[in-house]
Amino acid sequence: MIMSNVSVPKIPLSNFECVHCGRIYYDADLCSSDDCPGNDIAMPELLNHWTVDEVAECLDGVGQELYRKLWSYIEATTDGEAPLAKVAWGDLTREHKVELVHAIQQEFPDDDI
Repeated sequence: MIMSNVSVPKIPLSNFECVHCGRIYYDADLCSSDDCPGNDIAMPELLNHWTVDEVAECLDGVGQELYRKLWSYIEATTDGEAPLAKVAWGDLTREHKVELVHAIQQEFPDDDI
């Protein structure tokens, strides 16, 4: 029996429903909507203590684009002094913030981030 016309429903790997906007995401665990009222990404506490260069160099989950972006914040007045929280967090895109949060969770899986 040939069943080429029968559609097979896709089973999502993960099913996430945003509690703020109600959107449902498949294969995701975070709402990515720009207009979601609860879409602010909380900055991990670690970033109050690590400098931009420490974050760029020490977290394995930081990709090349974010790595370059973080290093772009290094100036004579900030090198090795101010934590990332004061230097860059507010300027980072949502995607970069998500990448940083995931990188920290990957590096410190047992910590409550």
